[in-house]
Amino acid sequence: MNRLLFILAATLPSGLIPMAAAGADNFTTIDYPGATSTVARGINDSGSIVGYYTAAGVTRGFLLSGGKFTPIEYPETGWTTAYGINSRGDVVGQYPDSSNATRSFLLSQGEFTPVNYPGSEFTGIHAINSAGAMTGHFRMPGKLMQAPVLRDGAWSIVDYRPDAPSNTMNCYYGINDAGAMAGHWGTRGTTHGVIHKDG
Repeated sequence: MNRLLFILAATLPSGLIPMAAAGADNFTTIDYPGATSTVARGINDSGSIVGYYTAAGVTRGFLLSGGKFTPIEYPETGWTTAYGINSRGDVVGQYPDSSNATRSFLLSQGEFTPVNYPGSEFTGIHAINSAGAMTGHFRMPGKLMQAPVLRDGAWSIVDYRPDAPSNTMNCYYGINDAGAMAGHWGTRGTTHGVIHKDG
């Protein structure tokens, strides 16, 4: 271990010891053709990537698979973003409704399906696993941000600890095939990472 890595290892908490620095060959820049900005947000085990790009002032989602870009655009909306993709190639993302509130979708086998927590002001789905379970965040009128999971057509709320302060906000950004979810919880001005596991 070189001196720099030794110093870092000595000062980091257990479990956060750095590995060797990545070389230039480990990185690939992704730019959607003609875009002024490109953001990659999700990747599956096959290497298919989803995200979003901005061109001519309009933001749209994309799928990058087998070296080919495919735009993702929810019908009749001002913008579309793609955030997650599972092993089956199902994509989740977000779009604005007619009042410009954020809503979410599932794109499966070329068909869009709205995915929104019932009665919510907005729903932001960020991730989907191989079983089709989805998670993200939503907000009900007059409430703070909460974290849902949608499994087999049934919604559940998975907020951080029932004894947490009443002004706690919750969001999950990833869900694996075991159903474990990673995200954050916090009050205004203070945020903590969190992992939730079933059982």
